[in-house]
Amino acid sequence: MSAARDSLLATTDPSWRLADRELWLRAWRSADVPQLVAACQDPAIARWTRVPTPYSETDASAFLLAQGAELAAGRELHLAVVRAGEDELLGSIGLAALDWGNLTAEIGYWAAAPARGHGITRRAVSLLSAWAFDALGLARLEILVSPENRSSRRVAAAAGFKREGRLRSYRDLKGKRRDYDIFSLLPGDPAPTSDARPASTAG
Repeated sequence: MSAARDSLLATTDPSWRLADRELWLRAWRSADVPQLVAACQDPAIARWTRVPTPYSETDASAFLLAQGAELAAGRELHLAVVRAGEDELLGSIGLAALDWGNLTAEIGYWAAAPARGHGITRRAVSLLSAWAFDALGLARLEILVSPENRSSRRVAAAAGFKREGRLRSYRDLKGKRRDYDIFSLLPGDPAPTSDARPASTAG
């Protein structure tokens, strides 16, 4: 367990990343705030997530502070999705509801509008899933998606997650009870090949 926690906390190292040929998943930085604020003005992101609207620099700074505290407590991990070798923000991805007793977690994500439709989020999900199984020793990953969110459902399926059913009136989202479809992935499930690699040094 301590090794898994160490792997989780190692993500705060500025040189740490999960990478493929085109994407990096890395820790959020204060320099990301302007791009984060711009991306979160998109109504599509606000519709499906808890992101407040309108979204301000104060909201972004509060998010960075809160996610750091959640990471330190071992409860959540939030990563920026950027173009490899650059700081162009393509989206956000993370692990939430980390349950170390049952070795489970939930993956959540959104893509900035210009990054949609190119398979970027699917690849980010595959990168994070492979690392969560290998480095954290998790035994099950879940994605919860609104039934109306077709693009997110497609991402989950394309990343190898299997739909298990519908959770009725499962969560409150901005004052309204909502149904969620649940998708899951286990370490032994067939999944798209990912060349995810955690890097402990830059380059």
